[in-house]
Amino acid sequence: MEEGSIVIIIAYRENDRVQVSVADNGIGMTDIQLERLLMSINGKTGTGYALYNTNQRLCKYFGEEAALHISSRFGEGTIVEFCIPRREGEDDKDNSCR
Repeated sequence: MEEGSIVIIIAYRENDRVQVSVADNGIGMTDIQLERLLMSINGKTGTGYALYNTNQRLCKYFGEEAALHISSRFGEGTIVEFCIPRREGEDDKDNSCR
């Protein structure tokens, strides 16, 4: 990781869902690079198998609404977001990670 690199991970509850966002201040991607990456997430082409597998598992266990959403601007960084339903019976007072 380069000096000055920042990765921000935010997770919060919103009604019956948990929103997760991972952002960095890296070099980002051009529109063409982002399009290729998104194609590899939605089909087993090119590179990006880890993202493909992660996306498939999220969708399998939580439905299509849990799919990865990736946005990036060249020179500014990248943001990856997804949303999963809260588990039934989850204690509202316990904010710790499991």
